[in-house]
Amino acid sequence: MNNNDIVYLEISSFEGISIGATHYYGKLINNTERIELAKKITKSNIDSFKCDYYNIGDYTERFLNEEEVIKNAKKNWKKYFPNAIVLIKGFKSILDPQECIAGDNKWKKIINSYFKLSEACGGYEYNNELMTKISNEYMKNVLGFKIKD
Repeated sequence: MNNNDIVYLEISSFEGISIGATHYYGKLINNTERIELAKKITKSNIDSFKCDYYNIGDYTERFLNEEEVIKNAKKNWKKYFPNAIVLIKGFKSILDPQECIAGDNKWKKIINSYFKLSEACGGYEYNNELMTKISNEYMKNVLGFKIKD
């Protein structure tokens, strides 16, 4: 796999950080591009936006929750990155295993097996040696890094 084969869904929110913040945001990122996810304002969802400047038919980058961001990403990632193989929920800057939420079943199974192993070992805090081994294998076998054993 190479960097163009992977798309990352980065989810952010200011909820709990900024007074009155209640929305989530999603960004699709691959090797060279960043796409801010957006949804259309409809009759059924306009009431969830407290601002007066939204109209039905407008688009917003605000989502009500993380699940809504994930649903939108799964629906649209291939539209923006047609040659990508997998969609990973996490951050491009993190090289440890992260959850694969869509894509080629073979790769999804491989990636999620590393993710589950890293979760089960408790991460670096609980088992630094095992987590380092899992992460190195993931970087080598999934991300294509050259790792010295």
